[in-house]
Amino acid sequence: MSVKEQRLYRQKGFALPFPEVLIAIVGLTLVVVFPEDRNFDLNVFATLALASAVIALPLGIPLVMVKIKCFWFDIAYVILGVMMVKFFVSLPDGAYIGEGLLVFIGVSFVISGFSHALRRLLVSHSAERSSSK
Repeated sequence: MSVKEQRLYRQKGFALPFPEVLIAIVGLTLVVVFPEDRNFDLNVFATLALASAVIALPLGIPLVMVKIKCFWFDIAYVILGVMMVKFFVSLPDGAYIGEGLLVFIGVSFVISGFSHALRRLLVSHSAERSSSK
């Protein structure tokens, strides 16, 4: 069975969620470095990044089970996330508490989709490089 026919969880180093963890660490660092009372906008962005990256970890589990050559699910995650954020931000009264949580989930879908697409691309590229040698 070729590498592209395998599922992403079978690839040892590429199955780990490094991009999500990196975004969470950067978000946590920014939350600590820029307190809310002085830098409100930056703190809100950091909180969004931190919460969305943590939520993206369990949301990405179905994407790990998909074959490496199939990018459709990653693209669907990104499109779904963008549509969720666009819809809830464009509400006439703005996003309230419940809708605000769904904005976090929408951003999480985008993070998870991009992360898994990046990992699939890296696995495909490394498989092509190793087969050409």
